[in-house]
Amino acid sequence: MLLVITFWITYSCHKGLFPLSAFYFSPVERTKPERYRKKEVTLSGNSTGTKVIYKLIKAYCIGSLCFAGMFLLGLLLLFFCALGCFYGESFGQISKCRVNQSTINGIYRNASDFESHRLAFSFPEKKSNWIHKQVFSQRFRLKNPDTLFSFTAGQFWGFHSDGKDWRFFKNDSYECIYHNGIYVYKQQVIGESTYYLYFFSRTASSDIYYLNRRYLQQVYADNPRFLRLLQSPKGNSWLSDEAYTGGPPRIAALYHISFTIQP
Repeated sequence: MLLVITFWITYSCHKGLFPLSAFYFSPVERTKPERYRKKEVTLSGNSTGTKVIYKLIKAYCIGSLCFAGMFLLGLLLLFFCALGCFYGESFGQISKCRVNQSTINGIYRNASDFESHRLAFSFPEKKSNWIHKQVFSQRFRLKNPDTLFSFTAGQFWGFHSDGKDWRFFKNDSYECIYHNGIYVYKQQVIGESTYYLYFFSRTASSDIYYLNRRYLQQVYADNPRFLRLLQSPKGNSWLSDEAYTGGPPRIAALYHISFTIQP
């Protein structure tokens, strides 16, 4: 390709088609100062072939210089474009991490890490990075830009993925939907119809129980005011309902109300 372009520029200069050659190398004889005519005679003599070769050499030199200049200019433009893209992408990534920390996924090593939202093996949320459970297995896999490994549910407290917190307990995972005083979790059950089961725990590191009156009475036996609030409605399904649209589960609202009533 380089030879073709150089040949084209050389041919254009010789034929007078190239803009720079129109002044210096037009086939039509031009009136030149005396000193240039003498130099040309001295260099080329009276030989027509020598004149043609001399013009071709000069045309080739100018064509090569023009091509080299354009080539260097192109490299310079590519360099600045690449530099701009690099700094633009880096600044965008830094801004994204500062503005929206929920887009960072990773693993909670223990309950203390969960309480302080301190992630290990953290990575930005992208389709190419993920944490998921392996099919027909109790193992989980994590893929980030630096590593790919599998682990069991018992190795860590849980993980943060897609803006949600998950806790491991007895080789299973539970989505943590509330964690202020009382911890509320849910699990999706997929069958003929899809529904959720709800669970709770007293602390981030205590056992997880199914959300019903019987387990609540066992775990919170030392909080009679809270237990009294659980006696009014019948059934258990209302415990997981939202106290108000977009609000915490009703069980969480009752738990906090229990601290405001008289013993």
